[in-house]
Amino acid sequence: MPAETSIPLPLPIRLAQTLGITTSLILAGSTLSTSLTTVPRLLESPPTLLLQQWSHMYAVGKKTGPPISFLSSMAFFYLAWKAHVKPRVVWMYALAGVLGVGIVPYTFAVLMGTNKRLLRKVESARVMELREEDLDLDLDLDLKLDAQRDEEMSAHQLVDWWGVLNLGRGVMLAGSGALGLWAALR
Repeated sequence: MPAETSIPLPLPIRLAQTLGITTSLILAGSTLSTSLTTVPRLLESPPTLLLQQWSHMYAVGKKTGPPISFLSSMAFFYLAWKAHVKPRVVWMYALAGVLGVGIVPYTFAVLMGTNKRLLRKVESARVMELREEDLDLDLDLDLKLDAQRDEEMSAHQLVDWWGVLNLGRGVMLAGSGALGLWAALR
């Protein structure tokens, strides 16, 4: 019986596989790392600093996450289109693409309420800080500490909950990369 020879895949296919798998898994690692390591460190901060740090982290993630997930999904959709002779592989690549870009609707459906509440808290903290600086308010220390304690509980709880919800995006992206890798190996 003659040995089975494998035909090397064309360069565009290999590049798309590399791009889709790599970008989805790098973004998955970054997203999971945010929830598992960054958020716990943020929770050690006082409320005002916590909100400021979360706000910066959110702004960076908002700018970078969707385009990277879109790029990996487009690579997977291209691979699904090119794999038309292998229906099972088509579905694996297509599902990988859906999971990758699916973080955007997931964000709107699951995270948006928490994001809005946190962004309102960020803005409130900025306004309070400006008022204290501009008007040089001399608030009673006990009232200030009570308000800070209330804010701390709420801000910390919201950021902690955001970290839990963010795990869903990381799992989706890891699933996307794993499915893309599995399809590439078939």
